[in-house]
Amino acid sequence: MTQSAISHQIRVLEEFLGQPLFSRNNRHVDLTDAGIDFLQTVAKSLGLLADGVNRLEFYKKPGSVIIATNSSLGSKWLIPRLPKLKDSYPDVDPWIFPYQDPIDLTHAEIDFVIWFGDGEWPGATVEKLFDDYVTPFYSPALVRKHGIPQTPADLVNLPLLHDERREDWRAWFSAAGVEHADTVSGVNFGDFGMSLDAALAGQGVVLGNVSLAAPHVEKGDLVQPFSTLLPTSDAFYLAYLPQHFSRPPVEQFYKWLTAEVTGTNS
Repeated sequence: MTQSAISHQIRVLEEFLGQPLFSRNNRHVDLTDAGIDFLQTVAKSLGLLADGVNRLEFYKKPGSVIIATNSSLGSKWLIPRLPKLKDSYPDVDPWIFPYQDPIDLTHAEIDFVIWFGDGEWPGATVEKLFDDYVTPFYSPALVRKHGIPQTPADLVNLPLLHDERREDWRAWFSAAGVEHADTVSGVNFGDFGMSLDAALAGQGVVLGNVSLAAPHVEKGDLVQPFSTLLPTSDAFYLAYLPQHFSRPPVEQFYKWLTAEVTGTNS
């Protein structure tokens, strides 16, 4: 733009705002107090716009795959396995999106939903990933304080952690042959990932999902004291729209996930 064009645009802006933004003294042009104030507003606005433009780059990442899952399943099952995904498909960049309410995949920009439930997801193709079971888990720190339970009945003497699943302590104690156990006392959680975190912190014994606790058992952070497993009425499922498989990263993630579930990943 020429200097005259810039001067014209400044005059138009000042007329629009109804006040001068510059004081013109001979050959010097300085901002007025109003101009200084407006400059700060414009700088912030342009900075915010620039940030927004930069953020758009994430939406066109060639390897992006968007996976919706709840916080417990994402943090306890999916995230610990992401290094394996990157080893198999280095160009796949997962974008993990936490959700609470059902998602209409026909209108959402989401490639996969991984969830623990009854397998009903209207308008989508659904595959069962695996069934699951619950059994007690506790941290080594807990038994150092309270002693190692020798029988399932000994768990009654330890602080029990509860969540809102149908398969509760009463059902597990009954399956283990323990009747009339106190299965009410203890801290309650609305999320099974939080109850597992409490067990990891040594706060009690959790009746946890075997699949979610497995990495912690392998590392020695949790102990599975007994072999009695209680099957859950819900299972882990995958929902998706087949047309998303036209993008290679989506197909690659699907191949990795199904191989991870079946144990065929090397």
